[in-house]
Amino acid sequence: MAESGSASEAAEKNRKKREKKKQAQSDEYDSTVSEVNVIAQLKQQIEEAKANKDFKKAQKLREQLWAIQDTAALGTTGVGAPEIDLSVLAIAPPTAAQAPPPQSSENPNVKSLRKLEKKLKSIEELKVKRDKGVKLEKTQLSKIESEDEVRQEIKTLKEIMETDTS
Repeated sequence: MAESGSASEAAEKNRKKREKKKQAQSDEYDSTVSEVNVIAQLKQQIEEAKANKDFKKAQKLREQLWAIQDTAALGTTGVGAPEIDLSVLAIAPPTAAQAPPPQSSENPNVKSLRKLEKKLKSIEELKVKRDKGVKLEKTQLSKIESEDEVRQEIKTLKEIMETDTS
């Protein structure tokens, strides 16, 4: 009789484990769907910012998009996953009081251009690896897919810098 009681307890324990696992899978699906929605919103807001020629806002949104994509590729429980500020989705135009002063005396456009060129260089390196037959991770593949966006941003930033110097 003691064994049948134990089997019942074990069965109950297993049932609870299955329920927990099912709930975790459901939660994971929900978070994936919300990440897709956030990414779509960010892409739309980036396009709107570009259309309004608000390049600082576009840059902030782009950085958030990259962080979200990297986090999605790492998994939400990945060690070292970057913290994401989802409040950026409701960004109001910054006022003079809100805008922090630049950290360095260097032109922020020059700094952004350097960052973008560095990203483009890493994309080129990844493409070379891919062409040699090295298997790339999802994050690396998504980085390669963003090449056109990066090139467009570089072009836009160069145009801005030309108009600033004129």
